[in-house]
Amino acid sequence: MPAIDESQLKHALSTMHAGALNLSRAELAGRRESLTHRRAVEQLLRTSLAKAGVDIDKLSRLMTEEHSAQRRRSEQYAAEARKYLPAAEEAYRHAIDNRRQAVERLAALVPPPASTFVNLPAPFIIFEKRFRYIVDSHIEPMNSWVKCNVGARLGGQNSDDAEFDYWFLWENASDFAAVINVSTSLVFTGHCSVSAAQGIFSGDETSLDIFAKLTLWQWWKTPQVPISFEGSQNQQPLHLEVQGGHIFQSGRTKTRDFSFEKFDLSFNDMFFVPARATAVFTVSFNMHYSTDDFLNLENDVTADFATDPNFRVICPGVQLELLTAPPAVTGVLGGSSARLS
Repeated sequence: MPAIDESQLKHALSTMHAGALNLSRAELAGRRESLTHRRAVEQLLRTSLAKAGVDIDKLSRLMTEEHSAQRRRSEQYAAEARKYLPAAEEAYRHAIDNRRQAVERLAALVPPPASTFVNLPAPFIIFEKRFRYIVDSHIEPMNSWVKCNVGARLGGQNSDDAEFDYWFLWENASDFAAVINVSTSLVFTGHCSVSAAQGIFSGDETSLDIFAKLTLWQWWKTPQVPISFEGSQNQQPLHLEVQGGHIFQSGRTKTRDFSFEKFDLSFNDMFFVPARATAVFTVSFNMHYSTDDFLNLENDVTADFATDPNFRVICPGVQLELLTAPPAVTGVLGGSSARLS
């Protein structure tokens, strides 16, 4: 059983994020400048309307009441959607069990099929980059999950991101080099919403994005080398964006509910693993939010994958398609677990 050195893991984590553009900082700087201009115009309009005899305080109260009504409708819809989660989970469990039976059947064929299939059912570790939003995690074959709750007021700032990683390992235990394709998936169950404060002339802006990614690591190299360039290694399960708008606009809240929705990730460009070498695979999802003013209660960002018993993000494992096999060998090169040393 191969050991994963903690220093290797830390270096790999820093490598994953070193080349990433700091969208939070760049976006926040641009939004501050835009917000300053919009609020200057807003104040000018308020002053002019007040001089014209318009009751600004009453107008603000009506706008707040309408926004509260929108939020109540959104919460009612989310509560209704949760009623169907047990049935959705049952269907998902049947699909996972069917996948397990298919992999076991292919592995038992003699002679083996042209490709040999290896299942890595569980990660050796689940990790959040900064341990800010993770509520709970669990490792179990074909049922490893994360519960997390990301939000602007939870984060205490106008813009932030959170990344959660499932780390898998496979050792090529033979004396022959291997060529493999890799596939996995993430299954989301939860509730997401964004809302933005309305203004007389122009309101605030709020957005929420979720990205999913599969990274392959040449762990036998020093330093470890990540591979994540193929388009099928990346997905965007969610993009929500809303603008508060002016007093005659509506629709300042948007929601998205996930009910055991599966997003597939794969690498099909043939990954070379030398004899007796170890490969590592990271399945990740990243959440990025931004709002103009998180202290304004009408501005809200919620990515809730924790508060309901069914809410979570599941990684049911990693599947390898072994395209090569040593001469005169008909068995399957199995996956292996790992330990931190």
